[in-house]
Amino acid sequence: TDSKIESVKVEIDDAKACTRFMSVRIDNVKVGNTPKFIKERLEAIGQRSINNIVDITNYVQFSLNKPMHAYDARSIKGTLRTRFAHKDEVLTTLDDQELTLNTKTLVIADEGKVLGLAGIKGGKFSGINDDTTSVILESANFAPAMIRKTAQKYGYKTDASKRFENGIANTLVEDGLLMTASLIKEHCG
Repeated sequence: TDSKIESVKVEIDDAKACTRFMSVRIDNVKVGNTPKFIKERLEAIGQRSINNIVDITNYVQFSLNKPMHAYDARSIKGTLRTRFAHKDEVLTTLDDQELTLNTKTLVIADEGKVLGLAGIKGGKFSGINDDTTSVILESANFAPAMIRKTAQKYGYKTDASKRFENGIANTLVEDGLLMTASLIKEHCG
């Protein structure tokens, strides 16, 4: 085991809604330019480059058909959990949409707040920033019908939601996590 990769505690509240959830923390990363081969491959399929960390998660998504998500570790408090939202809980998404959630909405949360719509869209306040030095990777699998209904309810059709709606093998959760962590260690400081 590499001492630069630490375990992160994760919990699943409903094993039918989230069939597998793995996470890892990687410290001492540098957010910066994306490796040329990754940037070129993303651009070839119409994706814009954001930064090396986000681009690596997108590269893995398109390479393995496994959506990945990276959080700025500073914004995570305690355990990462898949749970259903509390009535009228609010999430501000990465694209600045403020959503009022209902109790049928599966979310990723920490001990204090909602971090994103599970399998669909991340939250603004846990995203990767230019000064991020530690990341927490999320790799999970979600019930296809639930993702479809949630994406319709909130008006989000994302590359990730399309993949989860079609169903993903649980084995890809580990494969995606390992590939993402390996690329970040190799290309992000």
